[in-house]
Amino acid sequence: MANNLESNINDKLIRAFVPAFESQRLLSKTITTSLRNLVTGYDDTTGGIRGAVRQRRPPQFVPQRTDDGDFTGKDKNPVKVGSVPGEVGQYCTVFLEYTDVETALEAGGVQLEELVTNAAIDIVNTLELELASRMYNDAALSVGDPANPLNTWNAVAAAGTLLKSIGLPAGNHFAQISNHQATALASEQKGLAVNPQVGSAWADATIASKFAGIESVYQSDSCHVFGTGDINAGITVKTKPVQTYDNLKDETRMTVVITAGAGESGKVIKAGTPLIFETNMVHFRNRLPIIGEGGIAVPLTMSVVEDVTLDASGDATVTVSGQSVFGTDVNAAFNTVDAEIEAGSAVTIKTPKDSIIQGALAYHQSYYGMGSVQLRKIKATDSRFETQDGMSIRVTEDGDSTANKHRLRLDILPTFACLNGFAACKIFGE
Repeated sequence: MANNLESNINDKLIRAFVPAFESQRLLSKTITTSLRNLVTGYDDTTGGIRGAVRQRRPPQFVPQRTDDGDFTGKDKNPVKVGSVPGEVGQYCTVFLEYTDVETALEAGGVQLEELVTNAAIDIVNTLELELASRMYNDAALSVGDPANPLNTWNAVAAAGTLLKSIGLPAGNHFAQISNHQATALASEQKGLAVNPQVGSAWADATIASKFAGIESVYQSDSCHVFGTGDINAGITVKTKPVQTYDNLKDETRMTVVITAGAGESGKVIKAGTPLIFETNMVHFRNRLPIIGEGGIAVPLTMSVVEDVTLDASGDATVTVSGQSVFGTDVNAAFNTVDAEIEAGSAVTIKTPKDSIIQGALAYHQSYYGMGSVQLRKIKATDSRFETQDGMSIRVTEDGDSTANKHRLRLDILPTFACLNGFAACKIFGE
């Protein structure tokens, strides 16, 4: 006798889908799950406008030193709690034919597992490709030379060292590299703590553990590929940007007006391009300059997050991930640089013109957040389930009498937020 689909959908379908979905995830397992609470009260009629969902920043302070402890008439640490804007992405939906699911259920679940595994693989691939693109574009820091491919562990180590030297909170660091980059690094795989586990996508992807301050270096199919623009020289800051924390505390990005002159009109700077400015980064807690290789201060680098085209005058307003924040005394709590960006100062682009670059990325687990909206039910028979880290997926039975079709649909509506652009570093070759 045939199984009743109504009695099986909440049980067998979900029990088959969840393990398949979880086992395929890589990138999304290494970042924060705090967006579970970020989407509370989301109004899906407003769409995914940036800032439609928000998360609070943690406060920071500048401890004051006095001889007598008397603060009469002196500045006190103001509590300035900012927020981080998130974005709601697009629906990610897979339809399963009712007859296929019913046949699989009747067959004892073997075919059902194969059916939903393929659906899970495709959903995870789609979501993690988008997540990788967003994470790469928002990564403010960079090491190495973009003109050279990643083929030595030194570059990976440099990224891990930089991330550990800027004062990020406690937590794990990860590095995502492509399969071809993993092959290039294989010849140097000597003395590394290679992951011995097998049996899941995460275990199979990890090629090194606890290397240069990085918890896991793993290979992934979702590494971002980006094309560079057609200009990389002769750019300066046209207008001094606003660089106080009071003005920037509710964003993780800022805008900078740049110019390259009328002769460069129509040139494009692409999303993902690192821009280097004439000021130096500081440690986020002690506010001392970060000294890198060779005793040289680490310059401020920020990443272009949206393609921009220079206008007829050769000017453009560029949106970048990361912020140049500078204040004095108690207002220095959130400083990222040792001096403000000034009008007329140079802006350097390291990436070669008109090139295709495969991204590799090192990042702290607090760098990015991903979650999902708890979707409202379409009909009474809908089911909804969550993964352990809060990814919510809806299962809906759907019929089309005109086409004589009966389907099941799986939906996830993802949310994304860059929590700190300086918590990630693009890795290029030496």
